[in-house]
Amino acid sequence: MDVGEPAPDVHAPNRMNQNFLLTWSPMYFQPADGSAPYEIHHYLQWVDGEVHYFSGFVNYADGRQEPLHGMVDDLKYDPATRRLLGGTMTFDSGWGKTRTVEIAPVSDIGFHLGTALYFGYKGERHGGWKGIDHVDGERYKDMTDRQTLLEAHQLRDCVITTREGDATGFGIFESMVIGDHPRYGLRGQDSFL
Repeated sequence: MDVGEPAPDVHAPNRMNQNFLLTWSPMYFQPADGSAPYEIHHYLQWVDGEVHYFSGFVNYADGRQEPLHGMVDDLKYDPATRRLLGGTMTFDSGWGKTRTVEIAPVSDIGFHLGTALYFGYKGERHGGWKGIDHVDGERYKDMTDRQTLLEAHQLRDCVITTREGDATGFGIFESMVIGDHPRYGLRGQDSFL
């Protein structure tokens, strides 16, 4: 999504102009009894009340993989920054079974992917060749400043703690919540990419 310059001869609806939600998270779990760890990974795009795309799996240390068929969340986001504050995700694991995962950010630090050129940043775009040894970087002291947020965008990775029953672990949670989302207490007029 959003890699390189948009093709001038292809028209695609801009989901960013709609009520849009994106969540992506690989999460590692270690059961309390010391048995083999496992990983839950999901990717969700939701547009104007409907799931546009969902992919999810439970991955086991022995190589087995179980599909997940959907997800309903009870997450909280900061109304000013739209940064994850924590909550739960309940995954449909098929045949009437569910898996509920609790997540919480480990701190208020996050990596804003706008600085990696996602959705454009200071005239550059993600996916362009910069040369074999190109290195660049950016650091902001205050990611609550509105102008800084508009420049770096809200798509960010947060390091999280995870819990499913007695299994605990960690992961990364990436999110973008654009538009009007009353269930999260987020108003459309405060939205930003």
